[in-house]
Amino acid sequence: MKGIRPIIIIGAARSGTTLLGEVLSQHSKLAYRLEPKYIWRFGNPGKKDDVRTTDECTPRIAEYIKGRFRRFVMRNKKERLLEKTPSNCFRVGFINKVYPDAQFIHLIRDGRQVAVSAEKKWTAVPDAPTLKRRFINMEIPVMEWPHYSAAVLRDVFGRLVFPEKGYIWGPHFPGIREFRKHHSIIETCAEQWRQSINYAFRQLDGLPGKRVIPVYYEDLCTNPAETIGKVLDYLELDHEEVKKYAESRIRLVKRKYSQPETEKMMHIQTMIEEELKLLGYQIK
Repeated sequence: MKGIRPIIIIGAARSGTTLLGEVLSQHSKLAYRLEPKYIWRFGNPGKKDDVRTTDECTPRIAEYIKGRFRRFVMRNKKERLLEKTPSNCFRVGFINKVYPDAQFIHLIRDGRQVAVSAEKKWTAVPDAPTLKRRFINMEIPVMEWPHYSAAVLRDVFGRLVFPEKGYIWGPHFPGIREFRKHHSIIETCAEQWRQSINYAFRQLDGLPGKRVIPVYYEDLCTNPAETIGKVLDYLELDHEEVKKYAESRIRLVKRKYSQPETEKMMHIQTMIEEELKLLGYQIK
């Protein structure tokens, strides 16, 4: 089988990566894998954060990852892999070493809105479809199960019983647990977005050639067909059917934020103001 030339969606958690992945998955050549985070973590299950360096990409680890994804693409009788995992913001260089022919899509969204959306996930009970998907796909190798047992107890059963505690959800930036001890959930969500954005930009900017296309979530929502068309042109894929799906699937609904949500966004704005300005977002 020829190379699967992966398409990797990079974006902070709650930036719209699921929506973008769903739309692109309508293309007949793409096999879509939704958040296979444990495959990317293979070989270092005990690590406290999601950063993976190029030095960690040993031949054994690279072959395992490529084998898992290759079998997935073949099983679905497709040509290319489409993948999205928010924690991949912290390991672009690692992914590039595994797949030097990969193409990246960097989805960007206003960090204030991202934080408000993420906070709801921190205080919600575990998502049943997600747990079912991970169990069915057997993402974690049997040899690594013991390393994840404590995390399962905390993040699944702990959140079922005490959702209001705000157990850590989403990508783990370096020092996230210590940060959470001294900051509120919404502040931690803002820092999670800030770290995700900074790590992603630093590593994506270092890729050789035209390997990444930036996409703003706001553009995806206001002009879905045009935005998707540009993405598929970059990916060298035809796009009429996918554009039609995008127009039918994405409906622009102006989000109305409650007073408490607005106050939270104003509170965290100073924490992420520099990144917001660099990305072109208006500071209120």
